[in-house]
Amino acid sequence: MKKIFALLAIACFISIPVCRAAVIEPAPVLPASFYNLPLGDFLLLTPRELSSKSGTKLTLSQKMSFGLLRSSMKKAVRHNPAMTTGEYFAQHKKMKTWLKVLLIIVGVFLLALIVFAIALGGGLQ
Repeated sequence: MKKIFALLAIACFISIPVCRAAVIEPAPVLPASFYNLPLGDFLLLTPRELSSKSGTKLTLSQKMSFGLLRSSMKKAVRHNPAMTTGEYFAQHKKMKTWLKVLLIIVGVFLLALIVFAIALGGGLQ
């Protein structure tokens, strides 16, 4: 009986979930001087120049995302050559919010469609 109790106690201690905490570092923020920089001048920066001016070394994924950001900024410069980087980031943030709202609406619609299809027996037989 003692052996069974001991094995049960060990099994309970092993199965207790371990709580692990992770520290998420915030994304690096551009210095304030970059927000007043005209978008055309910001596009001329290379990843090396950006890391030297901001004081932080860019990782490979940050360099790749900087390249994608520059390509989307080039499109914005064509429409408005006098735009600053601060205006671009403010406008880009608003577009992300609308995209999230649109995705939530589409997701709810598809979920409701699936529920109605299952309820009405639209499955394969």
